[in-house]
Amino acid sequence: MAGDRPIRPAYSSDDRGKDKWKVLRSCRVVIAMAQTIEARKTLPFSPSLIMWDEGHLTLFREDTEKVIKENASNAQQVALTATPWRMDGQRFGGKWKLHQVCTTRELIEAGYLTPYKVFCLESLPTGKIRQQISEDKKIKDYSVTQCELIVDIATPQKVWEEWQKYKHLHTIGFVPSRKVGKIYADYFESQGQECAVITDKTSRKQRAEYYKKFREQKIVLWSIDVLAIGFDQPCATVAILLRKTDSLALFIQIFGRILRKFAGKEWAYFLDFTGTAVDMPAPGDIEDWENIPENNGKECGNCGYVNSNTAEKCKECGADLPKQAREVSEIVTEENVIDMPLEDVFAVLAKKMDERKMIQVKALGKNPKDNYQALKQRAFLKNNAPGKAYFDYYQKYNEKPDPAWLRGAVFGDDPTFEDACLFYGYLTAHKRTKNKTEGWLVTEMYREFGKQRVDQWMPKIKGVFAGCDDVKSSARVA
Repeated sequence: MAGDRPIRPAYSSDDRGKDKWKVLRSCRVVIAMAQTIEARKTLPFSPSLIMWDEGHLTLFREDTEKVIKENASNAQQVALTATPWRMDGQRFGGKWKLHQVCTTRELIEAGYLTPYKVFCLESLPTGKIRQQISEDKKIKDYSVTQCELIVDIATPQKVWEEWQKYKHLHTIGFVPSRKVGKIYADYFESQGQECAVITDKTSRKQRAEYYKKFREQKIVLWSIDVLAIGFDQPCATVAILLRKTDSLALFIQIFGRILRKFAGKEWAYFLDFTGTAVDMPAPGDIEDWENIPENNGKECGNCGYVNSNTAEKCKECGADLPKQAREVSEIVTEENVIDMPLEDVFAVLAKKMDERKMIQVKALGKNPKDNYQALKQRAFLKNNAPGKAYFDYYQKYNEKPDPAWLRGAVFGDDPTFEDACLFYGYLTAHKRTKNKTEGWLVTEMYREFGKQRVDQWMPKIKGVFAGCDDVKSSARVA
């Protein structure tokens, strides 16, 4: 914050015992943390210019914004950030205009940052974890509890074995929780590698000791939401990502921890065990922050190296890569289902099923019809038997639900052909496990979609599933 004041030391020995905030009123430039401004609920003077560091974080603190609005509404504001993207996945927008000085690729080519290699060594299936809004951070991301599934997929032994070729390099692991960090740290230490788990509860003194050992290459650091942003140890060379995220800003910030230049550091290595590096662009792939590319490239099935989308051979190991993926329709219709390869049909339906599981079903209330339809929706999304809703309703109301309520109970009044395929796969699975007949399956389809629609759609739906094992096909869809 800058005002029309003389330049002088902010706080000298002559000022002891005085209110620091009052002393700062005589300064021309004041450097303050957002938390301090929030705690004071005011500013020492009305500045003409405000500069924000780490703008992706500081700009959107509601309490800080309120203080600025009340005390410096006319001040010019400039925000500095390496990731001009909000942590909740939105662009800055509003009054903020983006001025992009240079790209990460340009900084690498100019010798200011280190070139990198990205390896996707495992993938945490998003079908097993759901996005949610974190109440404390207001960020849409995967929950910590669900991300802890990573331990079952990228086992400590597997991570240790993959890390062996990089064990001579300064390494930071990014994990979703202290529990997970301790699991990996304990395993590494059982193999003779000293580790430290860093959390927001780690004291300043303890951190200083850990960082000293880190610089001396004696220790592997495991970070829980602490070292991802602002941590500046240029020697850091290897990042192990074991924390799934849907936040582009957080992903790029984590990546940035290993890009600082350091003597003898030729490459930085990003080891991803979550699949995020395939879902999101790496820092050097972003040329324009107003137009973010959809993904980072092709993953090599042999070594895990993430290549460009157009590569035919792996740049790292020379293995042949899959040909450029053909464009796959985002929907399954009566018209295109005949020409779509079976794997594409299943891929689209599986994606739609994931999307549906992230949508809130009808809330239970006083209306018996709404309650019954909500129970039907939940039974479908949880892959419970179709009859479960009937028994749950009967137990609650001590009466049978009206059969008329079954029409559109799960998919509403305007269902699509995709919906019918999803429901057919769901019923097929329970037909097999509950030893039901084909007549039962058709009747359930009639109840949800109506006889006219089902008779029209059924031949093509059966064509989609023809020749497939019942359990296998239904599992992939429902």
